[in-house]
Amino acid sequence: SNLTGRQAYELYGRGFREVMEPRGARVVYSGVVKGWLIGEGEGAWDAVALVSYPSTQVMLDMMRDPRYQEAHQHRAAGLEGQLLIECASGFTF
Repeated sequence: SNLTGRQAYELYGRGFREVMEPRGARVVYSGVVKGWLIGEGEGAWDAVALVSYPSTQVMLDMMRDPRYQEAHQHRAAGLEGQLLIECASGFTF
C-alpha cells in the first residue's frame, strides 16, 4: 500500500481499541520518543506506548480474536522493530 508506517500503525490502534477497550484494556500513554536520557537502547525508537490489561488472560484472548488478527496486519506493517515487555503489579514509587 501507499501508507506510511505511522499511518498503518494508526489503523492498528483504532482496531486495537475497538476490540480491547470493551475488555478493559486501555492505552495509558502513547507518544513520540525524543531521545535517551539515561541508559541505552537498540536503535532509534520513534514512539512508545504503555497499555494496561486487566489480566494476562485478556491479552492472550486478544491474540486469538479474529477481529484483532485483522487489525494486527497493520501493526506488522507499521513496525520495523519492537520491544514488548510484560510487567507485574507495581509498587509505590
